[in-house]
Amino acid sequence: MDEKGFMLGVLTRSKRIFSRRLYEEGKIKAHIQDGNREWITLLACICADGSYIEPSLIYQSASGSIQDSWLQAFDLNDHRVHFASSPSGWTNNELGLAWLKQVFDRSTKPKARRSY
Repeated sequence: MDEKGFMLGVLTRSKRIFSRRLYEEGKIKAHIQDGNREWITLLACICADGSYIEPSLIYQSASGSIQDSWLQAFDLNDHRVHFASSPSGWTNNELGLAWLKQVFDRSTKPKARRSY
């Protein structure tokens, strides 16, 4: 399983203005963003036999609910995706346990040698 965060609204290129002294001292490592961005996290899992488990998308939501506008382009007939939300847009213990039970266990149980 791997987790990758995507910051919405950030361009691929950024320009930075700083002094040469700061650059040479190594104090400038990355560009600065204003903090007014939204995160979406993707959870993906590929099995040893090459098959994969449906991905999970975690949206940032203070209320814990998923908005209809986030799912407008989603077609249930074409895609299988697990949706969730958290205040930060990242995983937490509650979402991790839900992913194990609802996605991982359900998808891998038929392949397992014995079921629990």
